[in-house]
Amino acid sequence: MTDNYQKGAVIIGEGVVIKGVVSTSGDAVILGEVEGEVNARELTVGDTGKLKGKIVADIANIHGIVHENVKVNNSLNLGKTGRIYGSVEYCEIEIEKGGEIVGTLTQSGTAAGREVPKDGDAKLGNGAGNAQRPLNQ
Repeated sequence: MTDNYQKGAVIIGEGVVIKGVVSTSGDAVILGEVEGEVNARELTVGDTGKLKGKIVADIANIHGIVHENVKVNNSLNLGKTGRIYGSVEYCEIEIEKGGEIVGTLTQSGTAAGREVPKDGDAKLGNGAGNAQRPLNQ
C-alpha cells in the first residue's frame, strides 16, 4: 500500500480527529478532521474532510470543508463539494460549479509566469496583442 505514496505523505483517515500542527514536505490527504495548522507541498481535503485552522500549501485540492485561513503558493482547486469559510490567498484558482467560498480572496505571486497587476494596473485584452476595450463594450 505504501508504494502508491511518496515519502513524507500524511493521510488522515475518515473518523480520525487531529488537534495540532500537521507538517510535511510531501502530500497531505485529509478525510477526517483537523483542528490546527496544516503545512504541505500538496494538500487534498476529501469530501469527508474537515479542517479548522491555517493552511499553507503549494497546491490545494479542496472537496470538503475548510474554516479559517488558506494560503496556496501555486494552484488552488475547489471541487463542487468544497467549501471554504475564511480568507484565501492564492496564485491560480479553479472553482468547479457548486464550490463555495465565503470570505476574502487575494491573488498573489505570479500565475503561469505572468506578474499579478498592482491596483490600477489591470488591463483587458482581446487575446490579440495589447488591444484594450472598456468593460461596457
